[in-house]
Amino acid sequence: FGQGPLASVDYDRIRMTGSLDYLDVQRWLQVIDELGEVAEVALNDEIAAHLESAELSIEKLLFYDLELPSTGVRVVRNPGAWVTSLDNAMLKGEVIVADADDVPVEIMLEQLQLDNSDDASDSLGDVNPSEIDDINFSTDSLIINGEDYGSWAFNFRVEDQVARFEDIDATPAGLRVLPSSIVEWRVTEGIHSTSYIGDIEVDDLALVMSKFGFASSVEGQELKIDANVSWSGSPAMIDVERIVGQVGINEGKGRFVQAETGGALKLLGIFDFTSIARRLRLDFSDVVEKGFEFSEISGVTAFNEGQVGTVEPIVIEGSTAKFTLGGELDLKAETLNNEMIVTLPVTRTL
Repeated sequence: FGQGPLASVDYDRIRMTGSLDYLDVQRWLQVIDELGEVAEVALNDEIAAHLESAELSIEKLLFYDLELPSTGVRVVRNPGAWVTSLDNAMLKGEVIVADADDVPVEIMLEQLQLDNSDDASDSLGDVNPSEIDDINFSTDSLIINGEDYGSWAFNFRVEDQVARFEDIDATPAGLRVLPSSIVEWRVTEGIHSTSYIGDIEVDDLALVMSKFGFASSVEGQELKIDANVSWSGSPAMIDVERIVGQVGINEGKGRFVQAETGGALKLLGIFDFTSIARRLRLDFSDVVEKGFEFSEISGVTAFNEGQVGTVEPIVIEGSTAKFTLGGELDLKAETLNNEMIVTLPVTRTL
């Protein structure tokens, strides 16, 4: 810099190391573009041609709308793309940004930890999804408030001001969200809304119930669920007491057991077999002690912000009995208004 002539400099590649108090990635890319507009060369091409690596310790890294504190960053050049390794208490993994504008950003993480302890606030409430670039995202482990919600992968695309999560493959809390599922995220006049249409497989129903705050009175596997639901807020605001729409159960097997309610877990009294036996004055001791095994389950329920009703009765069939359930459930008030028909096999002695 300055008025004097540039002296001869010999080097092979630029290697940058050091620390920064603050870096805004979006603003830095904007500055590079603006400098490139007034320079005689493409600044991006010059940096790509000569920078080998940058290893930085950044106290506050702003990656678009995501603020990352105390982050170790390593940037290297690959053919046609920049590869950035990130490591801090919140996440660890790689981000690949291609030179071509039409190639999605690749985010591949080993772990992502989120704190969503403030249930009233929307962690994505200030984000405009239509301004986010196309992203292919994956993380081996998603941890929310200290609990592991399994692996997640999806492609994020924006079309006609609607953001979509497509090709979803996730394993949260005993569930598996199948790739046929689609999540749509809209912002209309500053108001966020989200919808989900797709299929879910349940690998461990007891785990699912405990994650939603209920005692594990049902143990089930291989349950097939299809859902068409929506909720106010961003995708981060999903909650069983906020969703509106229908959820259908197509198949599955398992057993109902008399659950022990410990800690903050609540008993979902629909399948309280001790209570059923007492009211019907029947001998259900085998059910209460060993659990009622079922081989088929089906039905359709309607959710309306904590109010759950049956569109098609829930039918549960086992070798010793058949249960047909209808009625309403208030998740917020923890009240039930249900009717259950219990069909027992008739034994004849000749």
